Amino acid sequence: MLRVIRKVSLVGMLALLLAIMLAASSPFSATSYASPKIGGKIIIVRLSQEELDAYDNGQLFVSAPVATGRPQLPTPTGIYHIFAKYSPYRFISPWPAGSPYYYLPSTANYAMEWAQGGYFIHDAPWRGYYGVGANDWHWDSLMGEDPGTHGCINVPTSAMSQLFSWATIGTTVEVDP
Repeated sequence: MLRVIRKVSLVGMLALLLAIMLAASSPFSATSYASPKIGGKIIIVRLSQEELDAYDNGQLFVSAPVATGRPQLPTPTGIYHIFAKYSPYRFISPWPAGSPYYYLPSTANYAMEWAQGGYFIHDAPWRGYYGVGANDWHWDSLMGEDPGTHGCINVPTSAMSQLFSWATIGTTVEVDP
């Protein structure tokens, strides 16, 4: 009987160890988020504050308010890396006309893709408001009623031009809730 108990305990311990290892390696684990104190370049977006901060070897490079995904089309959280850069870039709606998510073709001056599925950090010359509340229904001086983005991270053009020149393919993008 003692031998069976040891087997169960060993199996249980291995299962617990595996669960701990998987949780620690998850991109959504709070402990896995990068720190601006780490060397190199990192862009940190805080969705709750609608703010972007870019750090170069721990030093703040640029900070800007942003507009992110509306509740129905949220900006994904986690750790990513820029894998494509375009200047300019023309966005074409993947939704058909008549869809509540449809938008007219729009051209950004600077766009950096950081997540599969068309998630970009880009300027939005058509937008006038950035910051807290920009990810839900609000009044925008250029757009009128605006529900937030389709999941992209919109940055004012002045800050985005600096960010685009500074960031390289592979730059880390951390999106926090």
